[in-house]
Amino acid sequence: MADDVDEREARLDRLLDEELAFDATTDSGTSSHLSMALVAAGNLGASAEELSAFSRRYAKRLSPRREGGRAVTPLTFSSALGRPGTYGAFVDHFTREIDVHGVDDVVSRTLDRLRPGIHGGAYHGVLRLAYALERPTAQRVASGLAYLAEVHRPLGAEAWKEGSRGPEEAFALLYQRREEFAVVGAEGLIGDRMVEAAASPVFVEVVDSVVINDSTLDCLHAIAVTLFAITLDFVALHGVTGVEALRRVRDRISDPRLVDREALRSLCAAYVVCGCPALPETAPTARRSVPAELARAALVSGDEHDLKIADTALKLAGRPCGPLVLEAAGRYVRGTTSPRAVADRSGDGQ
Repeated sequence: MADDVDEREARLDRLLDEELAFDATTDSGTSSHLSMALVAAGNLGASAEELSAFSRRYAKRLSPRREGGRAVTPLTFSSALGRPGTYGAFVDHFTREIDVHGVDDVVSRTLDRLRPGIHGGAYHGVLRLAYALERPTAQRVASGLAYLAEVHRPLGAEAWKEGSRGPEEAFALLYQRREEFAVVGAEGLIGDRMVEAAASPVFVEVVDSVVINDSTLDCLHAIAVTLFAITLDFVALHGVTGVEALRRVRDRISDPRLVDREALRSLCAAYVVCGCPALPETAPTARRSVPAELARAALVSGDEHDLKIADTALKLAGRPCGPLVLEAAGRYVRGTTSPRAVADRSGDGQ
């Protein structure tokens, strides 16, 4: 058994290092989930063979990392932020920075600088970084920071007027004024639709009315999980995994409350993209779930989002929202492993 674990760990590290040769964007223009899903699968107990099979299958969607182009330097850093095609240049930049200053210093300084757009790419930048920090090497962390920089995109203006409402009140107000968000498109990348939602004056008015305190992030976790549980919506899934990724990096930022602000802003935007469904005053009662069964179902599915939501649910299992997210993740994964869902996902999938 110990030999099996050692082989799995060695295989996971090798596959993660091989992933570094690929671009962080798939051939279809979406975020590559290969590194994130590999770590998640490892956390769920995937065997060495399962890890290799997933990597081979997913790599068909990817192309080698693009080299060349304009180098990112301290002078060009700001102008390169958020520009598609800069991933390779940012990898080179952060590799040099880490060689000189070390992982912890570069991560903390970069997160402080990128915090306004830390949820860019529908959270996939911070997700990639958070998973890299679970199994950190200089190259993996440089890759995570590079993608965070490439997809950097603030949600609205940086100005913030501290209010007095709790997060629950803000979501209730967004629901009451949901008709004013009808123009938010139902098509396109999730991150683009979140930016569109955050540009609304109504959105700014509501979100800026919230006070940020020590309980904010726990409250947002509960809201994200409830939203996911009542909708099983794909965007809501990203709210759960994204807020958890923000929690995992928040203590590396000089003022963690600023990350909580971004978690609020981004989850509100995701809620609008979901259509502002009515949230219950109390969280739904969760049926008993068996974590090991959820882990195995996600591994059988082999879908990258199933792997991430199952892994996130297990990370949250000890929190007040744990029973509900375990139950909801189980329902979601069972839905994606149904014969029809598997047929719909044949080929490369998305």
